[in-house]
Amino acid sequence: MPSTFGIVDLFAGPGGLGEGFASLVCDGTTPFRIGISVEKEASAHQTLTLRAFLRECRARNGALPKQFIDFHAGIVSEPDWSEIDASAWRYAVAEARSLELGTEAAATTIDAAIETLKNKYDDTILIGGPPCQAYSLVGRARSRGKVGYVPEEDERHYLFREYIRVLDKLRPAAFVMENVKGMLSSTVESRLVFEMLMEDLSSLGTGHGHQYELRAIRVEDGQARLQDATRPSDFIVRAEEFGVPQRRHRVMSTAAQFPAIGRSKSGPPRS
Repeated sequence: MPSTFGIVDLFAGPGGLGEGFASLVCDGTTPFRIGISVEKEASAHQTLTLRAFLRECRARNGALPKQFIDFHAGIVSEPDWSEIDASAWRYAVAEARSLELGTEAAATTIDAAIETLKNKYDDTILIGGPPCQAYSLVGRARSRGKVGYVPEEDERHYLFREYIRVLDKLRPAAFVMENVKGMLSSTVESRLVFEMLMEDLSSLGTGHGHQYELRAIRVEDGQARLQDATRPSDFIVRAEEFGVPQRRHRVMSTAAQFPAIGRSKSGPPRS
């Protein structure tokens, strides 16, 4: 029987990364199932919930609801989705959570979901990307224009540590973290944020019997492969190299578990 993976999606936004995992069909099955997705911004969370609802409707009925197709075509106004399929809507609301990561309420909800996922699926996967506004070139320029702005006091710089907290709690088979390219040059406390992140990720697993191998996604001979990274820029994924008609570049780190016994731990790549 094929393995199934329960997904925890943090800083999910409108759900594009999770949708990519959930849409994969392998031998007639969908091995990746989103167990919980978390986003605090209201409009993004609304889209996130609708995505979850539509996936559940399609899984139950083999097709999208006609009401959604008409709404998407602009024929009708947006309906009350809970009236279209009450059961699927309840499922979606339970999956897509409006929570602010880094708060006690969010941690309690996520930790409870983790226990459920561990019991329900063969294994788990963690995906997501901390808020990019603190790292993007535009966001940093805007912040510098604010009177009294102190980078060390901007909590968004440190939200990647909540991702690591969940990673340590979940211990998934693999994880994917993505962010804007500006994360590579963003600094706080006179240190590169990316260097701090990689050190935390590389050290994760000490004393737990296993750790993670960090890999960069590279394209060779038209095939995407996971490779060792020798410098931070190796983690940049360029959408145009994957056939996407846009120049969209993101920093993406991936990793999988491996037995720690007999293996040496490599440190984070340096520039």
